[in-house]
Formats: sequence, structure tokens, C-alpha cells
Amino acid sequence: MTQLPAIAEQLGPEMQVRLLDHISRALMARQNRWAKQLEADLKHAQPMTPHKLSQVLVNARSRLAAIAAVSRSPLLSADVQDEIRSALAKTAKSAQESLEHSVRINHAATNTLLGVVRQHSLLQGLSHQAIDAHLAQEARSPAPGIGRRVILPGH
Repeated sequence: MTQLPAIAEQLGPEMQVRLLDHISRALMARQNRWAKQLEADLKHAQPMTPHKLSQVLVNARSRLAAIAAVSRSPLLSADVQDEIRSALAKTAKSAQESLEHSVRINHAATNTLLGVVRQHSLLQGLSHQAIDAHLAQEARSPAPGIGRRVILPGH
């Protein structure tokens, strides 16, 4: 999001609406990809064990924190940031409830797996600590396309 201009009145109302619509669609697409990846990871982790489930949930939380980091952008108004956080909280809460329900219904080791689901709650991916960790990692990573270029001579 650092490549985008700040969403401010000087952009004009039409440009603000277009830019916010674009951001909204992009975030919805990321949320959908996150949900599909979580579903795929859960299927791949079968037969489910507490260790496999822990790994899936920790990875899902990390990916969720990456999406939630957008809500911290100073380029967005406070209202837009709040809307993003609210939408992500609904998504994470729904996924968490679905996981808990699925574990209760489908697994013999219900208490153990339910404990894992609750211990590694997806909502933790929206915490300030998780978002700060993601932003710190992002700051340490080189920007895409920046680095040394190696050109090998043809033979």
C-alpha cells in the first residue's frame, strides 16, 4: 500500500470512491484466498493430530496478520481502518467458530483438538502484537525487485 496516494479530500470524491472500491475488492480477494488456503491446509493435515492442527492454525494466523496490517496504513482514514478491522474480525470469528464446530462433530479426540483450536485462536492473528511482528518482518525484507542482478554471458 505504500505505492498508493493518501486517500484525502484533494483527490476529489470520484477518485476517493474509486480508490476505496479498489482497496475493498483487493482486501476481499485476500480474505477469500486466506480462507481457501486455511481450508486446503486443514484437508492436507488429515489425519488430524494436535501437532498438525497447531501448525495449520499458526500459519493461518500469520497470513491473517499480514492482511490485517493493511488496516494500520496511515494512507487510510480512521473510518476505513476501522471497517477493515471489523471485516477481518468477522471473518476470523466465523472461521474460528466453524473450526470449533467441526472439531466437536468430526473427531474422536475432540477435547484435545478443541483445546488446540482454542489455544491457537485465529483471532490472535488480528492482535496488535501479531500485526507488529508482521510489519517488523516486512520491514526487514527487501522490497520486490530490489537487489543485485546477475547477468551471465552467453555460451
